Amino acid sequence: ISRPVSLVVTDPLRIEPFGIHVWNDQNISQERAQIHIRSEIKNYAASDTDFTLRTTLLDPRGTPLFVHEENAQLGAGESTLLEFTSAEIDNPLLWSPDQPHLHSLHSELFVGGNLVDRTVTQTGIRWIEWPDLNGPEGQPLRINGQPFFINGVADYEHVLGESHAFSEQQIQTRVGQIQAAGFNAFRDAHHPHNL
Repeated sequence: ISRPVSLVVTDPLRIEPFGIHVWNDQNISQERAQIHIRSEIKNYAASDTDFTLRTTLLDPRGTPLFVHEENAQLGAGESTLLEFTSAEIDNPLLWSPDQPHLHSLHSELFVGGNLVDRTVTQTGIRWIEWPDLNGPEGQPLRINGQPFFINGVADYEHVLGESHAFSEQQIQTRVGQIQAAGFNAFRDAHHPHNL
């Protein structure tokens, strides 16, 4: 084992690991945005379970932008995908490399009024475009309509004479080296890196 390991005990009804997906589509501007959310819920119990999924989006300052509740039932061993699109969000704080504003999506699962599972997903509201991939040179990548130059590195999580399991200090050191070299993009190479 070359990564930290945790044993997580859950309720029989739970939000699946990596089961919350949140994104915005191309219908976005400085003035408004909409968020799409897909939640994967599974019932590991031996009986049917009624539940409520409450989803709350907080802006980077912690202000709630919307709350959505959905009631459903899952049979024993069943899973489901619950999907919805938010109402329009006025004047969203957009994510950019210079101002990486992150919104927090709180997903809470209730059974009989009791909270049985909760997860928080960070997301950035932004639009990305490459005006013409097949056109003339000089058409830069744009983030929120602004040109952005990618200067990246492919990084191997490896130190000569040591394992592939980086400590927190080694991770911070490596990030500092990447930033000091002037890179603004990162791709983990070959082996899955520590999250």
